[in-house]
Amino acid sequence: MMRSQHLTEEQLVAIAADPSSVTGSEQHLSECSDCRAGVAFYRAQDGALKHADTWSAEKEFADDLAALVGYRDRIAHEDEEAERLLAPISGSPKLFTAHNILKRPQFHSGGVVRALCKLVRVWCGKDPLYAMQLADAAQAIAGSLPEDYYPSHLVYELRGLAWKEYAVACRWVSDFRGGLKALDSAESAYRKLPDPDARLAAVNLARAIILQWRQQYGEALPLARAAVDQYELSREEAKYLEAKEVEAQILHRLGDVDAACKTYRIVYAAADGIGDIEMKARCSKNLGIASMERGRFDEADKYLHTALGIYEVLGKDATVLRTKWTIACLTRSVGRLHEAVAQLRMIRAEFEAKGMLDEAQEAGLDLVEALQALGQNDEVVAICAAVFDYYRNQNVITGALAAAAYLKDAASAMPPRLTQRDVERVRKFLADVRINPTLLFEPPPGA
Repeated sequence: MMRSQHLTEEQLVAIAADPSSVTGSEQHLSECSDCRAGVAFYRAQDGALKHADTWSAEKEFADDLAALVGYRDRIAHEDEEAERLLAPISGSPKLFTAHNILKRPQFHSGGVVRALCKLVRVWCGKDPLYAMQLADAAQAIAGSLPEDYYPSHLVYELRGLAWKEYAVACRWVSDFRGGLKALDSAESAYRKLPDPDARLAAVNLARAIILQWRQQYGEALPLARAAVDQYELSREEAKYLEAKEVEAQILHRLGDVDAACKTYRIVYAAADGIGDIEMKARCSKNLGIASMERGRFDEADKYLHTALGIYEVLGKDATVLRTKWTIACLTRSVGRLHEAVAQLRMIRAEFEAKGMLDEAQEAGLDLVEALQALGQNDEVVAICAAVFDYYRNQNVITGALAAAAYLKDAASAMPPRLTQRDVERVRKFLADVRINPTLLFEPPPGA
């Protein structure tokens, strides 16, 4: 089968349902990106294929493939037009805001929704607030489209996708409740599809990720494993690996580091095969963190710098900064305190410049630990005062203010009574209260 001879639509549909059904197709698909894209499209529409009668009550089964091919052509046209419309404005948050696409009818299309959802993923690691703006526009446009916009109720797939990506953006700005609520909306939309299982697996995986961030590991793990099982059943390798990666992250948080690292290494090795270098970077960073926890500092340095290099190539500015933060903590752990102080000062300032202010406070406390070890108490006092001022000026008062007040008072006491254990306690509490705002801070005994 030569590369120039494309598979027929019937063959693409058959391969989507059963990869072994067309003899000789594997070699051709390895060389032909057009046919690979066709199989991916039909596999995504597998539910509609299984329920062919839902295309139109007036069509005979024999006409369904023609309807599906027409739908595929329509999608391609919509996506091409969306790229043309968004390309001049999507690279700049200011331009995007100024254009106000919700009031422009030409932007109300399925192609624009899909394009915005892809942009959410791109911008989450660069500018999470802009990603949130893109996600908000995607779900608003998807919700405005009529129910008969696509055949077979497939507008609900579009709405589910928009809500799911909205949940991703919520996670990046630490709005975990908002993310879970958005996933409820995504599930509600997907359940209107003829065969929603694959889409519900994506919702399960997204829920698992948010619950992991909320430290609800017991609830997160079965959801991640359910997604693993579904993607293995549907032979979706990339999604299967992503779900396995999430499962490993949860096991890591639960303390089963050996099992987590085994999976990280498998996914790390497989990421090249599916062309997902960002997945490789995530696994590399997680292996670096695990190595650091085990005291294997040289190994940790290798993995973390591998992750950093990939994120820099991808232009994931926010993720680059978070990775540099982890490297700075490694630098402090191995005793290179002056170098760690310089790194953490820069990282704290960059977090502030990007509006990632909660992270700036937490990085500030890592800096306090390094400064304490160097005996530089004046800067310790100034940072602790700045942390207190930040939480005092928040619109919502949480236990973070009590923790910051304790930190400030202990640092400024004469003589200073702030210990490294106190700093660790407060830093952990500030990270936890960002996830669960109802937590109350309890000062150490005798404070």
